[in-house]
Amino acid sequence: MTKKYITSAIMLVVITGLILYINNESPIADRNKISPQEVKQKIDENYNMQIIDVRTKEEYLTGHIPNSILIPVDELRVKIHESVPDKEQKIILYCRSGNRSQSAMKILIELGYNNVYDLGGINDWPYDIEK
Repeated sequence: MTKKYITSAIMLVVITGLILYINNESPIADRNKISPQEVKQKIDENYNMQIIDVRTKEEYLTGHIPNSILIPVDELRVKIHESVPDKEQKIILYCRSGNRSQSAMKILIELGYNNVYDLGGINDWPYDIEK
Protein backbone atom coordinates (compact mmCIF):
# COMPACT_ATOMS: atom_id res chain seq x y z
CA MET A 1 0.00 0.00 0.00
CA THR A 2 2.83 2.43 0.85
CA LYS A 3 4.53 1.69 -2.49
CA LYS A 4 1.31 2.62 -4.24
CA TYR A 5 1.18 6.03 -2.46
CA ILE A 6 4.83 6.75 -3.23
CA THR A 7 4.34 5.86 -6.88
CA SER A 8 1.24 8.05 -7.07
CA ALA A 9 3.08 10.97 -5.44
CA ILE A 10 5.99 10.65 -7.87
CA MET A 11 3.61 10.55 -10.83
CA LEU A 12 1.83 13.66 -9.54
CA VAL A 13 5.12 15.56 -9.25
CA VAL A 14 6.19 14.49 -12.75
CA ILE A 15 2.86 15.47 -14.32
CA THR A 16 2.85 18.84 -12.53
CA GLY A 17 6.40 19.50 -13.72
CA LEU A 18 5.48 18.63 -17.29
CA ILE A 19 2.46 20.92 -17.23
CA LEU A 20 4.57 23.83 -15.94
CA TYR A 21 7.26 23.10 -18.53
CA ILE A 22 4.78 22.92 -21.41
CA ASN A 23 3.05 26.15 -20.36
CA ASN A 24 6.45 27.80 -19.83
CA GLU A 25 4.91 29.82 -17.01
CA SER A 26 6.25 30.01 -13.51
CA PRO A 27 4.53 31.20 -10.36
CA ILE A 28 7.01 34.11 -10.25
CA ALA A 29 6.04 35.15 -13.77
CA ASP A 30 2.34 35.10 -12.88
CA ARG A 31 2.58 37.23 -9.77
CA ASN A 32 5.03 39.69 -11.35
CA LYS A 33 2.83 40.64 -14.30
CA ILE A 34 1.72 44.26 -14.58
CA SER A 35 -0.87 45.63 -16.99
CA PRO A 36 -0.41 48.52 -19.43
CA GLN A 37 -3.13 50.38 -17.53
CA GLU A 38 -1.25 50.07 -14.23
CA VAL A 39 2.00 51.25 -15.81
CA LYS A 40 0.30 54.19 -17.54
CA GLN A 41 -1.29 55.24 -14.26
CA LYS A 42 2.11 55.12 -12.53
CA ILE A 43 3.68 57.17 -15.35
CA ASP A 44 0.93 59.78 -15.02
CA GLU A 45 1.49 59.92 -11.24
CA ASN A 46 5.28 60.28 -11.66
CA TYR A 47 5.74 57.09 -9.64
CA ASN A 48 9.36 56.25 -8.80
CA MET A 49 10.10 53.34 -11.14
CA GLN A 50 12.44 52.45 -13.97
CA ILE A 51 10.91 51.22 -17.23
CA ILE A 52 13.35 49.12 -19.24
CA ASP A 53 12.96 48.15 -22.88
CA VAL A 54 14.89 44.91 -23.42
CA ARG A 55 14.57 44.89 -27.23
CA THR A 56 17.36 45.73 -29.65
CA LYS A 57 18.48 49.31 -30.32
CA GLU A 58 16.86 49.16 -33.76
CA GLU A 59 13.53 48.12 -32.26
CA TYR A 60 13.78 50.81 -29.58
CA LEU A 61 14.32 53.52 -32.19
CA THR A 62 11.09 52.55 -33.97
CA GLY A 63 9.17 53.58 -30.86
CA HIS A 64 9.26 53.05 -27.11
CA ILE A 65 7.25 53.73 -23.97
CA PRO A 66 7.85 57.26 -22.64
CA ASN A 67 10.63 57.52 -20.03
CA SER A 68 11.89 54.02 -20.76
CA ILE A 69 15.57 53.23 -21.12
CA LEU A 70 17.11 50.67 -23.43
CA ILE A 71 19.04 47.70 -22.07
CA PRO A 72 18.88 44.81 -24.55
CA VAL A 73 18.26 41.50 -22.80
CA ASP A 74 21.63 40.11 -23.93
CA GLU A 75 23.39 43.06 -22.22
CA LEU A 76 21.26 43.10 -19.09
CA ARG A 77 23.60 41.19 -16.75
CA VAL A 78 26.43 43.64 -17.46
CA LYS A 79 24.57 46.96 -17.73
CA ILE A 80 21.78 46.78 -15.16
CA HIS A 81 24.03 47.80 -12.26
CA GLU A 82 24.93 51.07 -14.02
CA SER A 83 21.33 52.06 -14.71
CA VAL A 84 19.62 50.64 -11.63
CA PRO A 85 22.08 50.22 -8.74
CA ASP A 86 19.29 49.99 -6.13
CA LYS A 87 18.03 46.41 -6.03
CA GLU A 88 14.82 47.58 -4.32
CA GLN A 89 13.94 50.01 -7.15
CA LYS A 90 10.68 49.14 -8.93
CA ILE A 91 11.57 47.93 -12.44
CA ILE A 92 9.09 47.45 -15.28
CA LEU A 93 10.33 45.34 -18.21
CA TYR A 94 8.93 45.08 -21.72
CA CYS A 95 9.93 43.88 -25.17
CA ARG A 96 7.98 43.33 -28.39
CA SER A 97 5.76 40.39 -27.50
CA GLY A 98 6.64 39.37 -23.93
CA ASN A 99 9.18 36.58 -24.34
CA ARG A 100 12.35 38.61 -23.81
CA SER A 101 10.85 40.60 -20.95
CA GLN A 102 10.02 37.36 -19.15
CA SER A 103 13.61 36.16 -19.64
CA ALA A 104 14.89 39.54 -18.44
CA MET A 105 12.73 39.32 -15.32
CA LYS A 106 14.23 35.95 -14.45
CA ILE A 107 17.75 37.36 -14.93
CA LEU A 108 17.08 40.33 -12.65
CA ILE A 109 15.56 38.13 -9.95
CA GLU A 110 18.66 35.89 -10.14
CA LEU A 111 20.81 39.02 -9.71
CA GLY A 112 18.93 39.91 -6.53
CA TYR A 113 16.50 42.56 -7.77
CA ASN A 114 13.37 42.29 -5.64
CA ASN A 115 10.82 44.59 -7.26
CA VAL A 116 10.69 43.46 -10.90
CA TYR A 117 7.55 43.40 -13.04
CA ASP A 118 6.86 42.12 -16.54
CA LEU A 119 4.70 44.38 -18.71
CA GLY A 120 4.97 41.95 -21.61
CA GLY A 121 5.11 43.37 -25.11
CA ILE A 122 4.87 46.85 -26.52
CA ASN A 123 2.45 45.28 -29.01
CA ASP A 124 -0.12 45.38 -26.17
CA TRP A 125 0.64 49.02 -25.21
CA PRO A 126 -2.47 51.04 -26.23
CA TYR A 127 -1.00 54.45 -25.34
CA ASP A 128 1.32 56.90 -27.10
CA ILE A 129 4.92 55.94 -27.71
CA GLU A 130 8.02 58.08 -28.25
CA LYS A 131 10.26 57.90 -31.29
